[in-house]
Amino acid sequence: MHTSRSVCLVQLPIPPLGPEPIRGNVPLAAGYLKLWAERKGLGAFYDIQIFPPQAANLLCDRDLVIALAEREPWMVGFTCYLWNIERTLWIARELKRLRPRVRIVLGGPEITADNAWVLDSPAYDFAVIGEGEQTFAQLLLGLVENEAVPPVPIAGLYVPPPSGPSYDAARRPAFRTPMPDLNALGSPYRVGILDVADEEMLLLETTRGCRFKCKFCYYPKAYDQLYYLTNDAVLAELRHAAERGAQEIVLLDPTLN
Repeated sequence: MHTSRSVCLVQLPIPPLGPEPIRGNVPLAAGYLKLWAERKGLGAFYDIQIFPPQAANLLCDRDLVIALAEREPWMVGFTCYLWNIERTLWIARELKRLRPRVRIVLGGPEITADNAWVLDSPAYDFAVIGEGEQTFAQLLLGLVENEAVPPVPIAGLYVPPPSGPSYDAARRPAFRTPMPDLNALGSPYRVGILDVADEEMLLLETTRGCRFKCKFCYYPKAYDQLYYLTNDAVLAELRHAAERGAQEIVLLDPTLN
């Protein structure tokens, strides 16, 4: 049993416009990944940790690399957005230089099947395209016995060719069917993975998928229909937020129609 395998999930913040403290860098995606993987029993094989947002907000790039390397992680996963992708790739490359054996996983909105600029990077081992919870859990499960690559292809998981980082469209993964019941995910807040009190803020995702098919937006391509939280689940999140002193609720739904 590989109880010593450390997995660290990292989210870098929006670059600040001035000297004010950074707010809003809440690693909700990492919270969901940890929650779902542990619900699938993978906590028996992996110690899944979320890199403290306070450190991600304050440390410079080189200090971030050092801080991650000092944790001696077996795997590091980065949530990639438009505002942090270049910085993330640099940190991933430098971390690979210091810890050549570390496995790097990229996920988030910037990881798409047609974003060859990212997928051509030498800074990663796996890229999660589309909704991440099921793909990430299946990746960890596949690596329990085979530390190099999963023994079978995983829907939504792009693995670069062994010959180099050049994007190979023929290796494009099968479509990742979204979570059939969004309520089955649970809440990383209510189980204590994330704490509303840290920033007095709750990030609330009541819907996944989008009724529109805008050509400039990749998001609808990741969903075949709309998936909703039940009213009871939404109310439970709001009650928890109030109990933990939330001053702000941020709705993450793609539209408010």
